[in-house]
Parts: sequence; C-alpha cells; structure tokens
Amino acid sequence: MTSDAPCWPSRGDSLLASTTTETEASVGNPSCDFDFYAYSYKRAGDALALRVEAAREGPETFVYPICFLYRHYVELMLKALASMDRELDGQPPAYPKTHRIDLL
Repeated sequence: MTSDAPCWPSRGDSLLASTTTETEASVGNPSCDFDFYAYSYKRAGDALALRVEAAREGPETFVYPICFLYRHYVELMLKALASMDRELDGQPPAYPKTHRIDLL
C-alpha cells in the first residue's frame, strides 16, 4: 500500500477530531459564537458568488447553493439577535427552534 492510498476509518475513530492543522477546520467548537457560524455562511456565499462573477461560469448551477448560504446566514443572525434580546431582558439566552424566517 502506498502513502497516497485512502485512509479508511477504524472502529473507534471520531468524525469530529479535536485537533486541526492549517487546512482543517475545527467543527463543533464550543467557544464559537452563534454569529460566527452565521458569518461563515455569508462568507461562503460571497466566495461562491465572486467565483461565478469572475469565471462567468453558469450561474444556473450555483444560484440555489448561493441562495441557501445567504438564507441560512439570515436565519442564524435572526436567531443570534433573538438570543441577545433575551439576555438583555435578563433571561437565559435562547432562540426559536424553527427554520421559518417569518417566525424569527
């Protein structure tokens, strides 16, 4: 077997590793704020939109993923604001458990 062979998971391996390298992301980091996740979706939508603009690639291929990323950004920011609003009222932070933007 060469070093380029895929490394298959073994029994007991964790899907969410606790260490990262320069090219890996830390997933499920409890120190991350809700708005961090929201901005991640926004930045991904921006990057994909810029790629479509720069390459003049078929926007019909990317329109739904771009819209999904921006929509999820809006949803997460509304939930973050709802949670902050509760904190300002002296309540424990919480947010509505729905994906419906009209209810957020």
